[in-house]
Amino acid sequence: MIWTSSNTSVASVVNGVVTGKSVGTSTIIAQTRDGAKTASSIVTVIAAPAGKISNGGFESGNIDGWIIESGTAFTNAGVTNAATFGNNQPYNHEGNYHLSGELSGGNAATGVLKSKEFTLGGNGQVSFLIGGGSDIDKLYVSFIRASDGKELFRSSGPGSYWNWPSTKGVTEGYTKRYWDATQYIGTSMYIKIVDERTDEWGHINVDDFNVPVQGGAIDGEAPTAPKNLAATGTTSDSISLSWTASTDNVGVTGYVIYRNGVQAGTSTTAAFTDSGLVAATAYVYTVKAKDAAENLSAASNSVTATTQAAMVTGSLTNHDFESGNLNGWTIVSGNAFSDADVAEDTNWGWGGPFNQSGKYHLWGFKDGGDSQVGVLKSATFTLGGNGSIDFLIGAGNDINNLYVALVRASDGVELMKATGSNNEAYSRITWNAASYVGTACYIKIVDNATGGFGHINVDDVNVPVQGEAVDTEAPAAPTNLAATITTTNSVSLGWTVSTDNVGVTGYQIYRNGVQVGTSTTATYTDSGLTANTSYIYTVKAKDAAGNISASSNSVTVTTQAAQTTVSLTNHDFESGNLSGWTIVSGNAFSNGDVVADTDWGWGGPFNQSGAYHLWGFKDGGDSQVGVLKSAAFTLGGNGSIDFLIGGGNDINNLYVALVRASDGTELLKATGSSNEAYTRVTWNAASYVGTACYIKIVDNATGGFGHINVDDVNVPVLVY
Repeated sequence: MIWTSSNTSVASVVNGVVTGKSVGTSTIIAQTRDGAKTASSIVTVIAAPAGKISNGGFESGNIDGWIIESGTAFTNAGVTNAATFGNNQPYNHEGNYHLSGELSGGNAATGVLKSKEFTLGGNGQVSFLIGGGSDIDKLYVSFIRASDGKELFRSSGPGSYWNWPSTKGVTEGYTKRYWDATQYIGTSMYIKIVDERTDEWGHINVDDFNVPVQGGAIDGEAPTAPKNLAATGTTSDSISLSWTASTDNVGVTGYVIYRNGVQAGTSTTAAFTDSGLVAATAYVYTVKAKDAAENLSAASNSVTATTQAAMVTGSLTNHDFESGNLNGWTIVSGNAFSDADVAEDTNWGWGGPFNQSGKYHLWGFKDGGDSQVGVLKSATFTLGGNGSIDFLIGAGNDINNLYVALVRASDGVELMKATGSNNEAYSRITWNAASYVGTACYIKIVDNATGGFGHINVDDVNVPVQGEAVDTEAPAAPTNLAATITTTNSVSLGWTVSTDNVGVTGYQIYRNGVQVGTSTTATYTDSGLTANTSYIYTVKAKDAAGNISASSNSVTVTTQAAQTTVSLTNHDFESGNLSGWTIVSGNAFSNGDVVADTDWGWGGPFNQSGAYHLWGFKDGGDSQVGVLKSAAFTLGGNGSIDFLIGGGNDINNLYVALVRASDGTELLKATGSSNEAYTRVTWNAASYVGTACYIKIVDNATGGFGHINVDDVNVPVLVY
């Protein structure tokens, strides 16, 4: 069978298979080889539905629909509606807009712009306008097969004549180029615009790409612009963004993120983290949505976000004990750790070496051996850096009683722990505490063991401390330390406050070289001392970073000699009279009122102390008035006074009082309870210890129960 076509430019036929070439009609003829039989059929070839590439004439006013593959030679700034270059040379562009490489990136910028992929359709005829520099190697438009990247056509600009229009050379103005790509109909292709030239004519202008695209009208509808763009998180080198998703007539395939107007990345979700930024720097972001046809939406709202300040890390104060003491560390409890445990020993006497870092280290055995217990801690810090902590540890192995711990400051939880290996020599421990970066913590060293190897050795505690530069400046030493008050068992101190570059947070008080307490003010009272004993005191200031000042001046203070106290003369009236007491006025009190009666006739008992007591009713009844007082005395001891009292209840007219001898002020008072029987009253007169006083008994009442009963007046009287 022989097959032929009457119009091969419209349709061809091979072995009965007809292929349309162009729009039109053709007769397809089939004939036997002997010519005996012939058949024919008319075929009509119609144009495949076709469109154009998206935004081929840049009539959107930007490069939407095109993809910046690299560089800055092609940007939205180059899309212009200018009709002339330099006010005299016409571009002769098509439509309103065109792409001028000169306006986009100038001569120095380089880059590649490409269209979205398409399937070539129609008659395969491609045309476009091109202007600018002429350089087929570095300034050109090319037609690329998408499957393998093979370049099928290439065209450059028309030339570069500065003396236009005298020679009428075509320069910035456009020239139309044509490609006959018929053989590639049905092939997936894209347009590529290249600018790799940087000299005087290093730019290219393009417009009006007419490319028949197979498959019907191209999706030219862009997605809606993303909304509600906001920064959701920042670090020193990154900014995280989120936004409300866009919509599209076909479907959104992703988003393009712009930082300061330049594309910084893409995302398939409505979130993006931009990394590798500069600390403490503001950036402006916008986002555009794109669809499968590479249509780009308008930009979202812009948002300005600032990266955090760069994190500065430092070390713990005295992390390696190279100060030769425990400066920067705090003794929480016990006596297992002291300045004397900070040693420069390189071996432990019966072996070695320790292999410490530097000169000094904390040898828990040095001062006190294995019998002492205690807890030592560092200053509180915020963990920074990558959270990697390392240190040297030696001595006993007991994770419950001998250990170093990383402790969370907010709740005291021990986050990580390590113990020794029953070897005095050091080995290094490393913790990955990355999950606690940014957490306030402290290092705790614990010795609760007392048996063999009941101690711990520590050195070179390396902790990345977050924040501004770590404060390593110690406060100034306190000055003018002096004793302000002494008693038989206490010494009160005062001093001039210290200064510090950040701020003093407190003071450590040392007695005979050993810390005995702390104070947040410039005063301190040291109690529980021995009478008539000398003590040497110094004070150091500390700041929030745990820096400790040098010592203040020292002061030697001697406690007072132990007091001897006695009772008031005839304090319990056991002499059977008023010996030791003085009648100040009236007749309410006389020797006749000192009685051994155990009841009052119409009732009882008195419940006096001993045999005798002062019954104010006995000699004269209720009608008499008067005042009785003891001998003057200096109040001693702890100032505790007690006595028995009975009779009438009248605090203004019937009472016992402690009176200051110097001015007659009644310091304390008590009255009866309208009952002849005694009850005991106790006064805390500690604030009057050392004061000259006397006891006064007053009866200024004359009615019923107009008398007072007193016995067993116990007063600690200081004897010098």
